[in-house]
Amino acid sequence: MRNSQYKAITFLSVLFTALFTSVGIAATDEAWVQTPPPTAEASWGILAQGISQTYTSFATPSLMSFTSDGYQFGVSKVIAVKKCDTIGGADCPLSEFQKYHSPMSFCSASNSTDCVQEVTAKSASGASLQVNYLGPYGGDPSWSFKGNSSMNLPTSGQSFLVDIPSAPHAGGSKYLISSVLDGVRYPSDSQFTTNGLQATIWPVSIKTGTYQPYAESLSPTNYSALGVNSGAGGGCEGVQSEIGSCAIASALPLDVSFGIKLKLRTKVDGWIHGRISHVDATVSRAGDGDQLVTISGFPVKVPTIFGWVSKEKAPAALTNFYKAMDPFYLNMGNGYGRCLDPSETSGPCNPRYWESILRSPGTSPDGIQELALWLPIVNDKAVAAPSAWSVRTVSGNLNNCGTETKNLVGFVSTNATVYLPGPPTFNSADGTLDYKVLSTHYLPDNSVSQGSYDLVIDSSVARCIYGFSNAPIKATVSVISSDGSSQAVTTTVTENNGFLRMSANGFTYSNPTIKVKFTQDAPAPVLTPIATPTPEPTASAAPTTQPVVPAPKPTVVAKKTTITCVKGKTTKTVAAVKPTCPTGYKKK
Repeated sequence: MRNSQYKAITFLSVLFTALFTSVGIAATDEAWVQTPPPTAEASWGILAQGISQTYTSFATPSLMSFTSDGYQFGVSKVIAVKKCDTIGGADCPLSEFQKYHSPMSFCSASNSTDCVQEVTAKSASGASLQVNYLGPYGGDPSWSFKGNSSMNLPTSGQSFLVDIPSAPHAGGSKYLISSVLDGVRYPSDSQFTTNGLQATIWPVSIKTGTYQPYAESLSPTNYSALGVNSGAGGGCEGVQSEIGSCAIASALPLDVSFGIKLKLRTKVDGWIHGRISHVDATVSRAGDGDQLVTISGFPVKVPTIFGWVSKEKAPAALTNFYKAMDPFYLNMGNGYGRCLDPSETSGPCNPRYWESILRSPGTSPDGIQELALWLPIVNDKAVAAPSAWSVRTVSGNLNNCGTETKNLVGFVSTNATVYLPGPPTFNSADGTLDYKVLSTHYLPDNSVSQGSYDLVIDSSVARCIYGFSNAPIKATVSVISSDGSSQAVTTTVTENNGFLRMSANGFTYSNPTIKVKFTQDAPAPVLTPIATPTPEPTASAAPTTQPVVPAPKPTVVAKKTTITCVKGKTTKTVAAVKPTCPTGYKKK
């Protein structure tokens, strides 16, 4: 339970930290930022940035230890916080709560695990493009720490830059490769739990200036509760910074397939979800036992949902939805306007007392329900559609299948603004794997948004879900609109290297359900020939090889009768079968 709480709160706090107030909207989709309420009225706002979870605020390594008045995540009060160089030392005792963020470096002779082994790029025709390693970038190396494999703690690394000359973008041909592991450990735990692996490929240009890298806060007063992140960067308007420079993101070339190969000793299992189309993903083992995860695919454009509405003028359905929500979660997000907290005279405003709140719903059924209520308010149209190539892990299983492998078992990806990031839901009534997505029907230029969906699943897990044998599996993919109608889509289904791969492209939003159904032909019945019974031999029967001659039919002996014949005074008797009297005689 506490791990799921960690993920939910971390996601919200990442948004709170990464998003900032702006007075205008940038010219490009990648540079778009939200604006304050358009009027002074108390207002509700909505922001669903489908790629916001890929911002690399935590690409600076950190291993931190917390003393608190308890160890309930998101509730206990932080008393002291320390930066650690290693686990188990004076600054990082096992009696405290710890958390880490660990960027992954490019693999080398001195760094051969929990690293990025390869970065690839291919043209639309499949031709490999040259990728040149340029060196580490971003973060603050002074926060680096030493890992401990027995405690499932990686050694921290650093994001890095590559150059792909044949894949230029608006900012040049440099790309930032950011792959980050993060995890937590409670005092009663013998190991760290890996909460997530996030990998992002950013096309960037490097802007120099008086920039500082993002860093976690070492002041306990900056933490509202145990485990809730708190930190600051040096004013970088891009995706990552280091001392003296800031990486500014450009749009990704949509006709290039990018890929990464990760070499992991830290335990990572469950599912991967992401922002890629035409996905190819494999999981294998290296000779030293490390997990090798290879993922490739084309970038996608992800619509951004944003808007404001006066609280007094909000539709009744939205007002009632918010009235029923827990105030703690209702007021998560950016606050605007006056602080209405009657007890607060100094310091930050308690989030629940902001006059206006810009909400950023999480990727949950409730979050999708909330965003569906906002679609009519924003005219079912996105304000931006930035490009993305991003993946991250999430825990979960289907019918308890795949948990025993302790491995990555599936990959789900879509260009929808929001979706449930775990595995699809097994619909036992229909026998389908259901996946709920939501996005705006229209893009900023008023064109219709074309949906994409990819599912890669371990074949053994799919067979486990359905109770199938090892015989070949068939699959169908359908897209059902919110009104129950079925959409015409282009689908592909293949199986190779132990994985089933399915994709659906060309469907439209706003709030459809994607259904995947596996089937398997029943085995043909095996017919057993019926044997003719053989009579058992008798003791008197002697074997023979002579031809069998039919027995002669029995002779029937006819019965004779006797008659008396007379001629004058002469009398004769005649005995025969059919007796007759001689000539001149008459029968008496």
